[in-house]
Amino acid sequence: VVAGLLEGVRTAGVALSNAGLLTDPNRRNRIQAAARAAIDEGAPSVAAVRFLAASGREELCLPLLDNPNREIALAAADAVAQSPDHLDRLIDAAGSNPELFGAAARALRTHDATAHGLSTLLALPAPTPGDRAQNVAELARRLPPRELLDAARGIDDRPLRIAALSHVAAIDFMTNPDESHARTELLALLLDTRLEGRDPEAALQILTALQNDVDPTPFAPQRVGALLALGRVDDANQVVGVEDVPAELWLAALNDAPDAPFAADLAAAIRQRFQTGLTEDQRTRLEAIEASLEPPAPRDETEDDETLGQAPAPASLSGPAFR
Repeated sequence: VVAGLLEGVRTAGVALSNAGLLTDPNRRNRIQAAARAAIDEGAPSVAAVRFLAASGREELCLPLLDNPNREIALAAADAVAQSPDHLDRLIDAAGSNPELFGAAARALRTHDATAHGLSTLLALPAPTPGDRAQNVAELARRLPPRELLDAARGIDDRPLRIAALSHVAAIDFMTNPDESHARTELLALLLDTRLEGRDPEAALQILTALQNDVDPTPFAPQRVGALLALGRVDDANQVVGVEDVPAELWLAALNDAPDAPFAADLAAAIRQRFQTGLTEDQRTRLEAIEASLEPPAPRDETEDDETLGQAPAPASLSGPAFR
């Protein structure tokens, strides 16, 4: 009964403190002493932890980060996360307890929103991959573009790199003049990551959403790569800036799809576009693939006549939206 009454006093103290009604310093000190006594006696409670945090005495909660009681450990982590002075201790505790990942992530966003903080977050165990990706994205948004670029280049896990870069595809981000070169490099890295993951549709969707607000020329390699991966060789030839896209990118697309229905057309396009511009090694590789290909089917002129009266293809599949 006494323990229950004491817990009720502590709970009431937290409520009064949170409401700004516990203004009497003597009462505050007595409730604080009771909360400390509960911890010292090995009988802490969530109410006691929250009261100490509300009183600015979060350092008294440090021993509770390793408490076997989940609710108390979480309350202690929330309390400790308020102060930068205890960030290292919280990170240490979160390193062995995924339940504390959320509190550690909040603390890093508040006290260490840097490339180092992002690296620290990536090293912590998380309850689920979704929790990790969401918190990586939230912290990455707080980094300056150049710092984020350096950090993102070091993320080997492709889904997490995409999470860290997800916000760079926004129009507001890309039209911000601050560190514009780094912003361009960030978007290129996001597009490259999508293409590495065999997701050319996602890359094209990003470029299409930005095409009226952002100069497309720096991203010609990514647009050409996405179109070639989808077999849209003619569209790739019409991309703004295609003349600066190196032969190696075209050859890589052909090498990735030597058995695709469009492979012969792609090989012919490489021959036509680069002619004498291929190195000896590139020419040898192209010839090796060509030797295994069926020649492109001759164009049926009657097919053009039959399609004259048909409606044009939707803009989402052809035309300037993806060029």
